[in-house]
Order: sequence, then C-alpha cells, then structure tokens
Amino acid sequence: MTHRVGVLGLGLMGQRMLGTLAEHAAFTAVAGFDVDAARTRDLAASHGFEASPSAEALLDREDLDLVYVATPPASHVPLGLAALERGLPLFLEKPLAADVEQATRLVEAAAQNLAPAVMNFPFASLAGLPRILAELADGTAGAVKRVEILLHF
Repeated sequence: MTHRVGVLGLGLMGQRMLGTLAEHAAFTAVAGFDVDAARTRDLAASHGFEASPSAEALLDREDLDLVYVATPPASHVPLGLAALERGLPLFLEKPLAADVEQATRLVEAAAQNLAPAVMNFPFASLAGLPRILAELADGTAGAVKRVEILLHF
C-alpha cells in the first residue's frame, strides 16, 4: 500500500521531506502547497504531485492518507487543527507551535483521537547519520563519553 501525502509548506523542510518521501515506496506526495506559487508549480512539476491552489484546497482533497506540515510555526496550529478535524493523520514539523497556549490546543485536539499526530525530528534522517552510526560501531569515532542535545526555539 502506498500512503498518499499532502505537503503544506515547500521551503527547505518541505523540500527535504519530498526527497525523503521519494526514497520510500510506501509513500508518495500527491499534492503540495506553498504561499510561493512559482515554487509550488516548479516543485509539483519536478516531483510529480498536483499543485494545490491553497492550503484549504489541499486539506479538502479526498485522496490524502496524511498531511505533512512544514510551514512557519505560527501556522502550525490552525493547519494542524484543520487536518485533524478532517480526520487526516498529521505529521508536523517542529516546533509544535509558536507559543505554549497554541501548542496545548493542538495536543488536546490530537488527544481527542481526531486522528494520529506526530512531530518530525529531521536530524534522524540526515545523510550523514549512517556514517556516524558505522563509525561508532567500528570504533573509528572513538568511545562515546557524553551526548548532549540542546534545542531552543
């Protein structure tokens, strides 16, 4: 089965996701939208998906299995809520929202089982990860003494 994905936001993260989707036979981008109409048109042509005229038009499609949102953080909650209200599983780029109150609204909507919702952590799929894992496994990288990840948004 191939999962049909709608992509909202075709900037850097949206384009990375298009590349990642193309690598997996279980997923295909069928529609995309970005506020930059030329970008939407160009990427639709090069990646073989339909250019949606608006975010709302994309969310109203009957042929989507899930929606990936890679728009600026201020739009994550309204777009995420709209997807969940339509029963569409939501794959949301980080950060979840622009503020805690808005993030809470989205988490509560997802908790009501409107549809599954997850947040992307794109560093897990970076091109260099296999090399890092291999070098850790064969000892080339040396012994791990400490791992610290600090994220600030």
